[in-house]
Amino acid sequence: MDLKGYQVLTWSLTAVLLASFAGFALIFAYLRKRRLSGSVNFNQEEFITARRQVGALRIGWSFFAGALGAWVISSPPSYTGSGFGYGAGAIGLAFYSLSSGLPVIMIAFAGDLIRRKVPHVLSLTDFMGWRYGWVAKTYVVILCLLDMSIAILAEYTSIGTLFGVYLGSKAYAITICVGILTLIYTTYGGLYISIITDQIQGVAVCLLFSICVIYMAADFRYPLPKPFVDDCAPAFTSEANPQGFCLSGKNKAGYSSIFVMPASLFTATIFSEAMWQRAWASADKRALVRGSFIGCVGIVLVVFFVGLTGILAAWAGLILPGEFGGPDFCEVIEPPTDYNLYFLAALGALNNASQISKWIGVVVMLLAVCMNMSAVDSLQNGLTAGFSSHLLKGKPVSWTKLAVLVINVPLVVLGARPNGLDLKVLDLFLLANMLCCTSAIPVLLGLSEKLHPLLGGASLVFSCLFSFFCTSLYGVDYFYNNFTTIQANDAAGCAFKYQVKDFGNAMKYTWMGNGYSWDFFLIPLSVSLGSMLLCALLNWALQRCTAKPALLGFTAPATHPHLYPAEPAEESEGSDEGKESGSPAKRSSEELAVPAAQEQFATAAQ
Repeated sequence: MDLKGYQVLTWSLTAVLLASFAGFALIFAYLRKRRLSGSVNFNQEEFITARRQVGALRIGWSFFAGALGAWVISSPPSYTGSGFGYGAGAIGLAFYSLSSGLPVIMIAFAGDLIRRKVPHVLSLTDFMGWRYGWVAKTYVVILCLLDMSIAILAEYTSIGTLFGVYLGSKAYAITICVGILTLIYTTYGGLYISIITDQIQGVAVCLLFSICVIYMAADFRYPLPKPFVDDCAPAFTSEANPQGFCLSGKNKAGYSSIFVMPASLFTATIFSEAMWQRAWASADKRALVRGSFIGCVGIVLVVFFVGLTGILAAWAGLILPGEFGGPDFCEVIEPPTDYNLYFLAALGALNNASQISKWIGVVVMLLAVCMNMSAVDSLQNGLTAGFSSHLLKGKPVSWTKLAVLVINVPLVVLGARPNGLDLKVLDLFLLANMLCCTSAIPVLLGLSEKLHPLLGGASLVFSCLFSFFCTSLYGVDYFYNNFTTIQANDAAGCAFKYQVKDFGNAMKYTWMGNGYSWDFFLIPLSVSLGSMLLCALLNWALQRCTAKPALLGFTAPATHPHLYPAEPAEESEGSDEGKESGSPAKRSSEELAVPAAQEQFATAAQ
């Protein structure tokens, strides 16, 4: 079959897939509203939390499908199998896959703790308002929206690259189709419908992924030299390994992944409302925790296998360096293998132009569409929850539905630009992960009741901004002191992004070009932790040694936990009320807070 035939086949099956998911979501949402119209108040809280309505299995599918995305096709193989010192090899593979799945378990336990402190919380940012006050809440809202916006743009970039480069069609067409269809059913049905579609999309992902695994096991017959000669040798220094592949991961990138992957992926997950929403929707603690373990296992297995294909592609010589000429050897004579397509290279589904050449490529495209759709609708809901719980709390649900469109339509337009974003997916994730590292620890410390009297909103904002400042200072200093090396590496890769020694390039290198170096992640985490501990120590000393209560704003303005007692033990252990029913579970008397407490909570959160 020629390229045109593959294009027609892929788009035809993609259209069926997209229409099926969207049609199912709309029909299910309509029937559910009819069935529950007399018993459920379809208000803002129901729209963005689906509070206590989902059991363990569906929560597991939702964590699995929502965490994966089209990025899985491109990022793990690129991270593990790249040459020229950038590939993290086997060490990077292990820590990338584990760090992709384990954060959902963290969200489960932290989310249950938040639910028990504040049963009526609408989002993480809502809890931040309760814990740290309005200013800190606003800061966290901005960071959450930025993190999720980058994630959704990375999704659009990934799927656009696959359809644009690999399939040879218009990249923006698939972005518009996915973006608009997910917007339609997300606006109509809210979080609960997103979770239901996650289950269907998750099953489809498993089926298509299984086909890829079986095909790989049956068809991969390329010779694998044992041992891999000159593994981890610098590029251009070995005739056997001219691209400098490091399959074992015993290089800077591999060793850095031991710290960088957990640091980046755990902190990025903290600022993703798309993940926190599963905590509010789960029927009880047992459903939430069990679901998180189910999702974690699925995520780890998928990321591990896809990342492994990057190593296999490099090992088998399927990643071609290309041929370059011209005075600076950057004129492309024969293009190298696209770094977003290493998975397809391992499947043997690339021709010399890095385009589709086998039927398994169609399966991979459908797999990418399924994962892309599930990730995008989850992020659309997460963006809406973060925005609405801050600025539209208590407003009619129609305002929240309008917010879905206002927030997400510009992102669809930006992601669907004819020339794409022209950014590497890993670079987009690097920016988001670095920013999240500056603020994740202060947010998590808000869960500690012991620190509640010692840390307030000013402590959080100061620590986060000071962490950003110190990271920028370190990065700029590093760029200026190592400019010659950075410039040479940049020119060798024909990128020419850092050929001028100025402040703008230094900041760009710090936040988007450091190559996931461990020291650039250690600085923000250490500074933010140290700043929070310094604030707590200072306030403790003032409270113990002087008549002053503490520095204004640097401690919590009130002690809130007594407003909402913890859940009863029997519910926390796991009840069956609300499981898989699509209707809210009955609330305990402790959750039905008195009006005065509700008023105090609303005042504190605002």
